[in-house]
Amino acid sequence: MLRVIRKEHSTKAKTVGEKLFFADPAFYPALGGDLGTSREAIVAFFSKPIS
Repeated sequence: MLRVIRKEHSTKAKTVGEKLFFADPAFYPALGGDLGTSREAIVAFFSKPIS
């Protein structure tokens, strides 16, 4: 449901991360979210590594 974007070279085991996004960017317009945050969520969604 949520996606945490972590710092690249973080040494802490349980760091919260830089950003916290919904897993699906479609939630932002549906919930009346900010356009800028929606754009960042879309970039994060399409930039995730393939598992």
